[in-house]
Amino acid sequence: MAEIPAPLQALLADPSGASLGLRLPPGEVVATDSGEPVMWLSDEPADADLLDHLWSAAHLNGLVPFVYDGSVIRLDPSTPPDPALTAETVLAGWSNRYRVFEPDHNPALSETSQAEISSVLNFPGSRVAEQDRDRLAAKVAHLIQQDSPFAALAPGARGSDVLSTLGWTGPINYNDPIQSYSVVMRAWEDEFDARVVMLMGDSLGCCVGRPPTTFDRALTLAHQQLAFCPDLAGEFGSVNNHAASLINRTMWHFWWD
Repeated sequence: MAEIPAPLQALLADPSGASLGLRLPPGEVVATDSGEPVMWLSDEPADADLLDHLWSAAHLNGLVPFVYDGSVIRLDPSTPPDPALTAETVLAGWSNRYRVFEPDHNPALSETSQAEISSVLNFPGSRVAEQDRDRLAAKVAHLIQQDSPFAALAPGARGSDVLSTLGWTGPINYNDPIQSYSVVMRAWEDEFDARVVMLMGDSLGCCVGRPPTTFDRALTLAHQQLAFCPDLAGEFGSVNNHAASLINRTMWHFWWD
């Protein structure tokens, strides 16, 4: 068994999180089938106050907060991405795996959520100030959560790490190593400050602190996102429509039906 990360050791010894400067509700450290602890999970669905607290404090202790529905199957939680693997290589290999379908989701729902985020945080959306990054993450997590999921904390330096740490299986229908998704998310973290805030059985949600501000950059990103998640092609009807929706957008939602 791999060595238990120090933050999880602290939560095993003190479930309240006080030793880490956290105020946690009742919860437990969740282990894999082999008994390896991988994350802390709340016993009850998370509310907005808890999410605000976690995003303001958890990352100071080597923990990544997110909301989680408890259905993720952890396949290989100890295998990190190959350092030689790049997002460019991954996306090039995925570039021909999508086509545009008729819309099967309602983009108006995303527009409503985006307007609510902008109103609460009081910014126009083009770039999130450093002091608002954690508030944005907590707000997006609260708005995007489905069926009242639980608060979760996993060890890692950034949200993209968590996909591999847990062996998340959301895109399981595509038979791709989860490490490939971590590598692409890491590149988007660097360029767009896109942070994972939600993991469900077959969906992933992000907050975006530096969204694209021009159509040309948004169009490149739209192609990347459709390669990353081909099911998005059913929402917007065209790549151009998808690109237009990404300009100044501070929330991304991916799903694999």
